[in-house]
Amino acid sequence: MFIHKILLSVAFCLGHVASSPVKHHSTSTSITAAPSASIDAAYTSSLLSSLWAPLNVSYADVTTVAEPTPIPSTDLIAPPVMPKLESQYRLPADFLWGLAGAAFQNEGAVDADGRGPSVWDTLGHLVDGFITDGTTGDIADNHYYLYKQDAQRLKAIGIKTYSLSVSWTRIFPFGNGTVNEAGLNHYIDEVNYLISLGIEPVVTLFHFDLPQTLQDWYYGFLGEQIVDDYANYARTVFEALAPLGVKTWITMNEPELACSNLYPRLTEETPAELFARPNLTTNEIIYKCGHNTLLAHAKAVDILRKEIEPVYGPAKVSYKGAWFYSEPLTNSTDDIRASQRQNNLAINWFGHPVWKGDYSDLHKEILGDILPKFSKEEIALVKSSVDFYAHDFYNGHYYTAPDEGFDACVANVSDANWPSCAVSTNIAPGGWPTGPAGGTSHNFNTPQLFRDALRFINATYAPNEIIITEFGFPVYHESQMELGQARYDLDRTIYFQDYLREILGAYNEDKIPIKGAIAWGTMDNLEWNSGLEVKFGLQYVNYTTQERYYKQSLHYLTQFFDHYIQ
Repeated sequence: MFIHKILLSVAFCLGHVASSPVKHHSTSTSITAAPSASIDAAYTSSLLSSLWAPLNVSYADVTTVAEPTPIPSTDLIAPPVMPKLESQYRLPADFLWGLAGAAFQNEGAVDADGRGPSVWDTLGHLVDGFITDGTTGDIADNHYYLYKQDAQRLKAIGIKTYSLSVSWTRIFPFGNGTVNEAGLNHYIDEVNYLISLGIEPVVTLFHFDLPQTLQDWYYGFLGEQIVDDYANYARTVFEALAPLGVKTWITMNEPELACSNLYPRLTEETPAELFARPNLTTNEIIYKCGHNTLLAHAKAVDILRKEIEPVYGPAKVSYKGAWFYSEPLTNSTDDIRASQRQNNLAINWFGHPVWKGDYSDLHKEILGDILPKFSKEEIALVKSSVDFYAHDFYNGHYYTAPDEGFDACVANVSDANWPSCAVSTNIAPGGWPTGPAGGTSHNFNTPQLFRDALRFINATYAPNEIIITEFGFPVYHESQMELGQARYDLDRTIYFQDYLREILGAYNEDKIPIKGAIAWGTMDNLEWNSGLEVKFGLQYVNYTTQERYYKQSLHYLTQFFDHYIQ
């Protein structure tokens, strides 16, 4: 943001850096900025306060870590009507299951203990309408201070795994430099507490909340410097949490969506004085972001394998993919070709480099010079940088060719639907909706496409292990419901019933090695640009009192796994 740039220009001078702040560059030039490692001397509390000043943040009533209180036995009574558990199939004893949450969406405590601002803090406070209901991440669920109570609630109802993310700006308020010990100690305490309760932590290093300063300095994931800054951050978290017993790591959350959706929006739908405009086309932004994300992921994994595992024992790591599986709406040649192209571009963008090495021939052929190139050393680093296939699957889509025809789109790089040349639709064959509708225009209950996606993943890469790292459903108008109605979330319960049935079938009938399913989300939270208007939580949150209440869907989830795990 503009005020950040002024302040950070001063920081560069104080930090003995001769370079100037970030500038616009042509597409033929790498995006560069002042060497970030040299400005540590300028990282002061007064500078940090100056970065927060334009945001005018709010605070919760509870601003210290609260000790947990007993969970009343009445809270654990399931609703009187629950779906039956009838299948004779079973899942393996080591099946990983639980709930997921993310730092920016649930922690609150926005500038506590030396945390720096992320791009989402800027978006929430200074970009009108970016978060539709005006909510910010200042307070959210106040999980930063209520994590012990939240963990006790998970234990009481029988949750075995909690997938949490670490806030990069709590560890490095400016994205790099000196470690903020207070922020790091928070996650040490939280992970220790989860483990003490018998809950396995799965730790995600990055879940969309990019440090604002890195966006200011070199456009975040559009700058090559992000690779080293992220790797240094990853090493710091590995060294802090691996000794505690963390064995499952996620490097990046949904990088396909971050690069294809958030990054173009940062540079095309926000005021120029807040987010600088790189001199790149939309597709150049998308694929440069993806390229640097893959390298940052791979370098972090290399650190985990070479520096951390030899000391603290074996671990497993992946990134969480999030592409939408597609089926053709009709049996027309154009719809079939569009759907196939969409699927291959989606799954292979990140999948092909990490499973097979380098970008796919299809990507190279279609994208040409838009697609950055890996060196031989980078190919070796990226290839096999995952130990399992992690996928966030909410729903699939049907696709058609564009109105002007598939071939016409393929031949026209200026077409709005290029490069996929596929158009998603909420209509299924026969004129039916894609599935029962959720609380957004793009969320539907599509279990048949979920099963097909699992088959597609298995056929494409034959991974030893597949984990569904997020899946969930927003109930229509749930934010407008009274407590009792919201807790009886039948549509969400049916969604889990349908998807979990397909997991049983995929494992037992298709022999697909699906070894985990983590539901989103542990409680109602700030749903990114939808704010509090869209609810995915399996627990209801009263945002006046911060009380939590189990929903029917959470009772069903725990009953399901109690019944079906061997």
